[in-house]
Amino acid sequence: MGTTGTIMGVSRFLKEGNPKIQIIGVQPSPGSQIPGIRAWPKEYLPKIFDAKRVDRVLEVTQAEAEDMTAGWRAKRASSAAFRPVVRPWRHCGSRRN
Repeated sequence: MGTTGTIMGVSRFLKEGNPKIQIIGVQPSPGSQIPGIRAWPKEYLPKIFDAKRVDRVLEVTQAEAEDMTAGWRAKRASSAAFRPVVRPWRHCGSRRN
């Protein structure tokens, strides 16, 4: 989730408009290094982070982030953010390339 500033601001804005909206954070799985996002140990979370604003946190592997960038001009951090959206489609058999 990087420094968590973006997810905190977006969460605040979206939840003010629709309190039912789900905010999903993304962090690298253990051993994965994805530039632009990181997994923070609880004791080192930035002070701006408010766990009540994030409904769920999902882990993304480095391989998943790299797979998403194949053929794109996107950075791994950007592609990692799309993994939670793509995963359910793959489980439903509706894979899009």
